[in-house]
Parts: sequence; C-alpha cells; structure tokens
Amino acid sequence: MKRFSLLLLICVGVWASPSREIVVAIDQNPSKEVPISSSNGCDISKYRPVSDKNYFFAYGELFYWKPTQNAVDYAVKGQPSEFFPQQTIGAFRGFGQYGTVQSASYDWTAGLRVGVGGLFQSRNWELDGNFTYIHPDGSDHVSKPAIDMLIGTHPFDSGNAFLARATTSIDFSYALANLLIVKRILFSEDMIFRFFMGSTGGWFDNNWKWKYFSSNNEENSFVSNWNFSGGGVRGGFQGEWYLCYGFGLGGTLSTALLYGYYENQYRMKIIAPQNLPPFFKDKSEFGDHRIVPHMQLAFGPNWGIMINKIVLKLYVQYELNLLFNLHEVHRSLQEGSIIDGRNSRYAYGNIGLQGLNFGACLAF
Repeated sequence: MKRFSLLLLICVGVWASPSREIVVAIDQNPSKEVPISSSNGCDISKYRPVSDKNYFFAYGELFYWKPTQNAVDYAVKGQPSEFFPQQTIGAFRGFGQYGTVQSASYDWTAGLRVGVGGLFQSRNWELDGNFTYIHPDGSDHVSKPAIDMLIGTHPFDSGNAFLARATTSIDFSYALANLLIVKRILFSEDMIFRFFMGSTGGWFDNNWKWKYFSSNNEENSFVSNWNFSGGGVRGGFQGEWYLCYGFGLGGTLSTALLYGYYENQYRMKIIAPQNLPPFFKDKSEFGDHRIVPHMQLAFGPNWGIMINKIVLKLYVQYELNLLFNLHEVHRSLQEGSIIDGRNSRYAYGNIGLQGLNFGACLAF
C-alpha cells in the first residue's frame, strides 16, 4: 500500500511539473511555425512558395507540337493495272481500296502559351489565366506508279482518263483560353497539389484541300473546311512531387466541355483543259450548335529556386491534347437523277496534338 501511494505521488508530481506546462503551451499555439522539409532532408521552403506570403506570378511556354488527324485520306496507291486471272468472274471485276492509303499530315510546329495569376497564401487560393495558340500545317503528294494504279478516295470526274497525280494541303488553327480558380494544398512535406475549376473558351479552324490531276490535264479540286467557336467549363488538377535541391516531377490532367457554333463547308470544282470555264460539281455547307469535349495531359521534370522571396521555376513537359466531335468530311454519293438521290455521307475523325513544352515561371 505504501509503494502504491509513493508511485501515485510521483505521477502527480510529473503531471504538475513546469516542463508539462511548456509542452501544452506549445501545442495550443497555432502560430508556431514548424520547419517544412522533405523526407530526404531537403528543405522545400527554400525552393517553393510555402510560407505565409502572397505572390503574383507570370509564366510562358514555348512548345513544339505535331497534330494527328484521321479521316483525311485522299488517294490509294498500288492497285494492279491488270485484273487478276479470275477477271471473267463477276465478283473479281471490281476492286475496293487496294494498296497503300495516302493521307494528309501535319509538320512539327512551334506554339506559345502565356499566363498570369496570383497566389493568396492565407487560404492557399490562386487565380490563374492563360492563353494557348498554335497554327500547324502540312502538305503531301503522290504520283501514279509506272505499273500500278493511283485511285482517289473521293469522286474523280475525268471521263476515260486515269488519275496521274494527287496533292493535298492542310492547316489547323488552335486557340484556347482559361480562367481558373485554384485550391493549393501541401499534401505532405514533399507533395503539392493544385485542384482547379473555371471557364474556358476555344477557337478552332481547319482547312483541308486536295486536288486530282488526270492524264489529260483535267483537274478536280476539293475543299473541306470547318470552324468552331465556343466556351464552357474546365476542371482538373496539377501535382508536384518535390525531390531535392529544387528538382521535382510534375503533371497536369484536365478535361473541359465547350458549347458553341460549328460550321462546315465542302466544295468540288472541275477545271477542264482547253480554257473551258471551271464549275462546281459539289457545293454544300451546314452549321449547328454542339458540345466539344477536350482533354489535356502533361507531365515532366522541373527545377525551381527561391531568392529573397522571388521564385523562379523552369520545366520541360510532354503534353497531349485531344479534341472530339469536330472533324467531319462530306462525302456525297453522285446519282444519275438531277432531282433527288443526293445522299449525305460523312467521315468523322478526332484531332490530337502532342509534343514537348519548355516553360518558365516567375513569382514575386
């Protein structure tokens, strides 16, 4: 009993000691700043804006992208000029696409993205506005082989002459603007996340031309153009895994829905030899309101440093952008009647842009 009483007195004394009061006072002081350091011993606060200070930031990116676009085929090269031995059998008299399909393609093109914003550290909110622009183009051509045939994938009107040569050119204008509200979270001592949502606007314009040249110098010229302008909402997140000495790995994933007006035009013009007047054989257009989805993915390494509360960040990223519900090519079936039978058929495709971004951000 005496031993139990002595142990109880020792416990009460420790609880009431001044050292315990100091621990409680520290725990109850929310203004106490705890040094933030990464798990490998590097202090993230020396390289990233994590202290209680507001910042204004501006950034720019020079990127090098190459678009990819399907449903832009214009010729097939390689069909044999002679029928197979079974040509006397009706099933073998006609051919579909036989050979290598030739399609329009884009060249690598430089573009620019600029942005400004503010970081409000009291609640870790950001306001971010940016604008992206690129205008890639490309061209291609193909000639009839010496033995095999060259066949057009679109109507070719030249009488009994064969297709000797085909050319194509294409360009695409991509302009996108965002105004975003961002919530910034220091998820752990080496992980920073930025969740964002806001408004977006897009202006997209596509011009595709191709020409067929017959053996008797007759030319069939085609034009397929479309454009879209609209706005909507965007959401997504950015993340950075801070490594050490200013280096980190970052990434972005965002999606958007844009609602706006879409226009499409299709033309087929025949230019005959011997100075005969050219004329349009097909000339159609349509427009509608539609929803265009957009997806963006980017990731890559970065490096940053803070000097006298001024932050500099450099980064390189691979970026992929996908656009849906935009590309349509009119393919009308030509019937014998002059009053009906003009069936509308369309080839649909998607557009992707991918490449490398080289960026710099300055915050102060």
